Amino acid sequence: MKKLLWSTILIVLSANTLFALGTVPADYSEYTALPEEKNGWTPIQTGIGCIRFAPMSHTVIGLNTDFLYSCQSRAYGISLAPVLFIGEQFGLGVSGWQRVCGTNAGLSISGVLYCIRNRGMTLSFWNRLNCNHGVAIGLVNVHSETTSLYYGPYHSMDLIAVKLSARDASGVQIGLWNSAASGFQIGLLNYNRNGWLFQWFPLINFSWRQK
Repeated sequence: MKKLLWSTILIVLSANTLFALGTVPADYSEYTALPEEKNGWTPIQTGIGCIRFAPMSHTVIGLNTDFLYSCQSRAYGISLAPVLFIGEQFGLGVSGWQRVCGTNAGLSISGVLYCIRNRGMTLSFWNRLNCNHGVAIGLVNVHSETTSLYYGPYHSMDLIAVKLSARDASGVQIGLWNSAASGFQIGLLNYNRNGWLFQWFPLINFSWRQK
């Protein structure tokens, strides 16, 4: 039974990663500017706050963890920390508070999540996504149409995002209360700016076309 469970998790994560890598648009630079890969990589990143095993500009391919807060440009694998700042996440991310300043292409589990572009799955009490092309599951799911001005450790890494708008919301939201400009929603109360019948609708609301 355990083998079946872990196999299912690995398949889901692999599928999400392949989906994300295969569907990133050619004009992706319009949305996100990330540190260059020349900064190197590491199989493990760990530490306590600002004391780290490797520089935060490195790409982690393996385990990314911290006892206080983790700040990393990109991670492939597993990221674990009470507070998690990350540029690109491909794999599993678990935290109490998480901010993905680029793309989440795996499974994100957290209490509160702020994510610029979701192409995987999020499980949080509160999901706030600029772009949702995946699945967001939470008590509250909010699509934010504004470009974020980032704060915290990432300001020194020139991590920026531009030209994010309502046209980038087309995924699935599942929660008690959902808010988006488009996409498919299942919840007690759903706000969809381009809803098929009404903007506010209980249980199910959807739209796939921007007006």
